[in-house]
Amino acid sequence: MKLIEETISVDNVYYDLDHEIARHARGWLKEPSCWKKAQMWVDEMAEAIQQKWKRLNPDRPLIMGLDAGPMTQAQRDWIYTRPYFDLLIFGKTHNVNQAKQWRMQYKKPYIPQESWEKYDRYSYIYPKHRTHIRKFMWKFLMAKCQQMDLYMKPLKTPAKTKYPHNYDPRGWNKFEDDALVLRTFWNSLTDHPNLWFNGTVASGPGSHQYVLSSENETVAYCSSATGKEGVRFQSQQLKLENLALANGNHLLDIVKPDRGVLSTDEVAVSKGVLTVRLPAFTDDIAVHVYTARK
Repeated sequence: MKLIEETISVDNVYYDLDHEIARHARGWLKEPSCWKKAQMWVDEMAEAIQQKWKRLNPDRPLIMGLDAGPMTQAQRDWIYTRPYFDLLIFGKTHNVNQAKQWRMQYKKPYIPQESWEKYDRYSYIYPKHRTHIRKFMWKFLMAKCQQMDLYMKPLKTPAKTKYPHNYDPRGWNKFEDDALVLRTFWNSLTDHPNLWFNGTVASGPGSHQYVLSSENETVAYCSSATGKEGVRFQSQQLKLENLALANGNHLLDIVKPDRGVLSTDEVAVSKGVLTVRLPAFTDDIAVHVYTARK
C-alpha cells in the first residue's frame, strides 16, 4: 500500500507482486497444500492492490504482474493466465524463442528481469560486456519486450574504476553510448503496437536473425552469436520474406547499434519481399523500413 501511495503520480511504473517467489519459498511451493495457500495469497494481494489503486486514482491504468521464475510450468501458467496480471514477468535465464512463444501464447507484454542469457550474466560493472549487453538488449527488443534489465552489481569481483556508475560523459562503460542509440531507435518506431512476428530472413548475415513487421513498418536485426564479439561481416545482401509490409515504396534506415543511422534510402516492397545491400559491419546491424511521415 505504501509503495502505491509513493508512486501513484509517476508514469510507467509496473508492480511486481513478488520477485522470484518460488526461489524465496525454498521448495515449499512444491507441496500442493502450500501452493494452494500461495494461490490464495496472490489472489488476495492482487485484489487489495486493485482496490487501493481505484481509490487513489481510478482514471489511470494499473500495470501489475508476478515474477514466475523459477516456478514449474503449471505454476507459471497459472500466474500468467491471471486476468488481473497485465505482464509476463520472468526473473531467470532468457532466450528470444521462449520470449516470443510466451508473448504469442499469453498475449501480454514480456518483462525479462535480469540480464541472463543461457549461463551468462551481463553486468554494467564489466566494460568488456559492452557488446554482449547491446546484443542482449536488441534481441529482446525484437521479441517485443518493452523493458529489459541489466546488472549493476559485481557478479564475482568488483571492477576497478575511478568513475562512478552513472551517465558521466567520461564514463568507463561505453554501453552508455549504445543505450542512447537504442533509445533513439525505439523513438523512431512508427507502428510498434502493430509490429508482430511476421517475416523471415531468407538470406543474410549473422547467427541471430530477427524480424518484426506490420503493414506500415518492418524492423530486422542480425548479430553474431551469443558470447561472441569482434566478428566481422562482409558487405552482402539481406533478403526479407513473408513481411506484412504493404506493397510500394518505403524509406529504409540502415542502423549500426553502436553508432546510429548509417544511411537512409528509398526501397520497393512487393508481395512481402525486400532486398537491401548491407555494408560491412562488426557484430550487429539493423534495418528499419517505414512509410514516409506526412
